[in-house]
Amino acid sequence: TLCPYTTLCRSGTSMTVSSVYFGPESNSAAINKMKLIANQGGGQFVDTNQNSNFSIDDVIQVPGCH
Repeated sequence: TLCPYTTLCRSGTSMTVSSVYFGPESNSAAINKMKLIANQGGGQFVDTNQNSNFSIDDVIQVPGCH
């Protein structure tokens, strides 16, 4: 199951788009699409299959939840 997650960060008048891939390592097409999204958006890409220390808190912080 492809489960992409994309974050937007707005700074002044510009916006960056980063993406995190949650899915099987074998889905190279989806991984490449998520990389492209981050690349085109000037952001960062994280493949959770390559980063075993990944925590969603590294990407999203919800006020009042910590």
